[in-house]
Amino acid sequence: MKNPHQKFIALLLYGILQSPSAFAVELVDILRYSLQNDPTLQEANANTEGAYNDMKASRAGHYPTFSLTGQNVLAQRHTSDNSKMRDDLGIKSRLNLYAWGGIQAAVERDKHKMEYYQYKYYETREELANTISTLYLTALRAKESIAIAKRNIKRHEKFLADLRIISKYDPGRRSEKTQAESRYLQTLSNEANLQKTLSVALSKLNKYSAKKLTEKDIVDPFGKQNADQLIASFDKAQAKEHPSVKAQESEYNSALSDIKVNKASRYPSINLEGSATHRDRSIAVTMSWDFYNKSSDYSVKKSHAVALSAKSRSDELLRDIQERAETAKVDMKQNERRAKIAKLLIATQSKVAKDYEQQFYIANRTLLDVLDSYAELASTETNYIEAQNDYRDAAVAYLLAKASLAKWAKVPDFNANGHF
Repeated sequence: MKNPHQKFIALLLYGILQSPSAFAVELVDILRYSLQNDPTLQEANANTEGAYNDMKASRAGHYPTFSLTGQNVLAQRHTSDNSKMRDDLGIKSRLNLYAWGGIQAAVERDKHKMEYYQYKYYETREELANTISTLYLTALRAKESIAIAKRNIKRHEKFLADLRIISKYDPGRRSEKTQAESRYLQTLSNEANLQKTLSVALSKLNKYSAKKLTEKDIVDPFGKQNADQLIASFDKAQAKEHPSVKAQESEYNSALSDIKVNKASRYPSINLEGSATHRDRSIAVTMSWDFYNKSSDYSVKKSHAVALSAKSRSDELLRDIQERAETAKVDMKQNERRAKIAKLLIATQSKVAKDYEQQFYIANRTLLDVLDSYAELASTETNYIEAQNDYRDAAVAYLLAKASLAKWAKVPDFNANGHF
């Protein structure tokens, strides 16, 4: 005989195994996996790495350059020995002394460009999280709708079984059985369509999961938090800190620095140049000046246009993000209220359907009354599921507006390059 301690452990294990989330693959699990391994993010990270190297290349403009020179004279004819070319090997060096701030402006331009790509990385991460979340919630909506459809099918099957018995002894009521069968087939068709939606969503979702997902793996990702709790956790995130907004600010600053680079290119470049061969040594301060270069004017105008465009997009994004966050908050609370009302209505509508069944058997209700009560009950149950899923959609929209989907899933927030 098992002792009480063993019984307790057995009951605990049974409870865990019966739990719908015991072996479920939660949305946060998929997000943690994909937001660290997806090729889209690796590409975005590579763009940041490229921009970082551009910045280092611009900074190298402050350092001297060295080059090896050499010549092998094949033929020559001169009237003076001083003009003769000789076979020689040497080294040449060049160091910029003054460039009117152009080199430093180029460094700042590329630094802001690197920041732009880093913010685009975080933006891409949130968009990917939104794509995954949308697929997951689509599968969950279909799964819960299928459960309702199956309950509705069972009600029709039970009622049809009773009608078959009635029509067997009362042939005049066979038409009622035909009407009921028609409604039954409609419920089967609805369930088949939902199964298709679920299968497609799971197929697409498997692209982002470490394991193949089934219907049993999909569970409610927001079951432990209501709207107020979710808002309290993430409402401090400011719209101006959203990666999309910050990316446009970085592009704006990069364009301003590019204007400085193009303006500096109009002025003389002062350099220190030296060379040494077996026979000659020289060092000199040189000047290079493109005193007429029309292309630099157009480059300045282009940079002004880019800066204006980035500033306008930043302002537009800021307003849009604020509006989306506020709309999502209202949507979450309204859908919570809808779900509560629908849940209360389900109990009432279920009682009505049962009463109509009993009244039909004693001829106090028509067949249409019973079938309509089934349809109304299924509709009420569907409204409840729709309200719950609309709440989840609004929660994802809210987290996306706050750029907090990765944070909500507790995805490690790190900079793979260490440059930012």
